[in-house]
This record gives sequence, C-alpha cells and structure tokens, in this order.
Amino acid sequence: LYVFTTSSGDRVVLAMSVNRFANNPALGGETEFDPDTLYQFKIDNSATLDGTADHTVEIQFNQAGTELAAGSHIRITGLPSLNDGDATVLPLDAGMATSGEVSVFAGLREDPFFFDLVWFFDVGMTHPLAGVVNDGDDFYHSVGAGAAEVMNLASADTFAGANVSMIVLEFPTADLLGTNNTVGVWAAKASATASACRTRRAAKSRSESTASTSGAG
Repeated sequence: LYVFTTSSGDRVVLAMSVNRFANNPALGGETEFDPDTLYQFKIDNSATLDGTADHTVEIQFNQAGTELAAGSHIRITGLPSLNDGDATVLPLDAGMATSGEVSVFAGLREDPFFFDLVWFFDVGMTHPLAGVVNDGDDFYHSVGAGAAEVMNLASADTFAGANVSMIVLEFPTADLLGTNNTVGVWAAKASATASACRTRRAAKSRSESTASTSGAG
C-alpha cells in the first residue's frame, strides 16, 4: 500500500499492489485481477485514530485480466467525489479511467518495493545490516567506526524487474479527511460473493421488519 499527496496537497493518491511476481507464474505469482474479489482501501479518519475503518473505498472488476483489455470496466464505491460515494462503473481504456475529479489506473507496473532477500536471510552473518552486527550476546549493536564501510556494501533489489498488479486512485484530499488532517489507511480484500449475500440478507431483514411493523398497526 502506498499513500501520498500531490505537490499541491489538495489531491491524494492511494495505490494498492497485489499479485507479487505477476509476470512470473513460475514463482507462484498470480497474473490477473479477480472479478470475484473486492479490493478495499480502509480509512480511519476518526479524531482518535482508533484503528477501526470509518470509511471503505471498494474496487471491483467485471472481468479477469493482467492488462485489462478494451471493454473492461471498473466499479468504484465509497468516493464522495464520484457520484456521492454510490457505486459507479467506469470503462477502462488501457487500464485508465477518469470521471470528474477522480482518476484510476489498473494494470501491471514494476514492483516499487525494494527488498534484498539475500541480505535478509544473511543479516548479522557475513553481511551485517547497515551499521549493526550480531555478536551473539546482545543480538545487534552498532559497529561504530566501521558503520560507513558496512553501509557501502553492495545490495541488490530482489524485486527488480518483477511486476505487480497495481490499483491506483487519485482524488481530492477532502474525500479522505475526517475531523483532523491525520488518517490511517490500509488495504484489504473481500469476497464479492460473500458481500453480496450479506447485502441481500440485510435487505431481506429490513423488508421483513417493515412488513412486521406495518402488520402490527
């Protein structure tokens, strides 16, 4: 998950990466967006930042695809700047769509996350991590004068050249804020089928409750 504002500060970008190694199925990478999945941005904009989502922006695709072809559509729910937050379906052109103040991209991009897997497994052994060593007693401590030399040891990005499936939304910052200028954002996925079942059960319950109240009169 990546969250940042534009240089003007009045627009925000939410980016979710899924399907690591999307261009290499041999490494177990999924290659497509799943039309039966709701891709969610959870937003906590309460005054206390209590870790509970106060708002959810949901993304769903109408068909599977790595690079979504012409005729693909995306459904966005929960953005006030887009149809007052109601579910809105937009056609995708080369993975992109724009409606009013909202822009979206969905497709393959190189994984922006830097991670040296070799150093991760080797830390404290032959390649201490950036200024610390494992001495077996107090685990890690500063190498002091040798820190600069350790910092200059070569590293390699394990994810270089690897693609992920990216979902990127850009919209007015005001859509994200609550009672203050600090928010918590995290990403989640949910089953579209399970969500639809819950929605139908809730609608049925409301209908039965209304009928019962009317009959009581």
